[in-house]
Amino acid sequence: MDAADELRQQRDAEKNSLESFVFEMRGQVRDNEEELSKVSADEEREKIMEDLEALEDWLYEDGEDGGANAGLDVYKEKRKTMQNRVKAIFLRLVELEARPKSVEAARAVIASAKEVMLLWPAERPQLLAEDISEVEEVMASVATWLDEKEEEQKAKDTTDTPAFTSREVSNKMSRLNNLVARMLKKKRAAPQSVDDLFAATGKEQGEKNEESGEEAGEDAKEGEGMGDAGKEQEETAGSAEEGESTSEEETRDEASNEEL
Repeated sequence: MDAADELRQQRDAEKNSLESFVFEMRGQVRDNEEELSKVSADEEREKIMEDLEALEDWLYEDGEDGGANAGLDVYKEKRKTMQNRVKAIFLRLVELEARPKSVEAARAVIASAKEVMLLWPAERPQLLAEDISEVEEVMASVATWLDEKEEEQKAKDTTDTPAFTSREVSNKMSRLNNLVARMLKKKRAAPQSVDDLFAATGKEQGEKNEESGEEAGEDAKEGEGMGDAGKEQEETAGSAEEGESTSEEETRDEASNEEL
């Protein structure tokens, strides 16, 4: 099979897929018209139905602008454009119920997490103050985002594009859930083994002994200093006594000379 034949097969397959898509979407809109009326105007649904019929007719039209022999990319673009339009009204219908439920669930999770976190300082001492602050900041961020988006949604009609979707709420909460899960996985520090405990105790005792030795050395030095001072005092006193003895002898000699 050459490249031209392969391209022709792809084009025919895409054309058939587009035709099936038209039938399916037309049936979906018709079968769910009552529900879709809650989130779309009559004019919007009627216009979609008209464009689906026009697209079906176009598939069988010949000529340069017809769809009977259109290119592969043309079929793909036609399908994408119509799919987005139909998807938009069905998304609004799904979100009409899913969005409030997701918000309610998110707020419940945040409230529950706040209560559990009050126990963390006592039950999970391995978590630092920075860890708890990080969780609190993310919770506050999500809560603020929910408040803002709900206010935006209040200003919109059900037929308008939603201010936010349940998927966005889920994405916001996934960050908080992952963060809390990471905190809960943090383990306490492993207790010391007996060997480590004895080693630490021995080290502490050694340090105390060194301190005691240093104090004893200082006391010994002070004692030596006092001993030296005592010796000096004794030598000074001895010199004084010798001086006195010499003076007395000299006095006696002088007296003897005078008598003579």
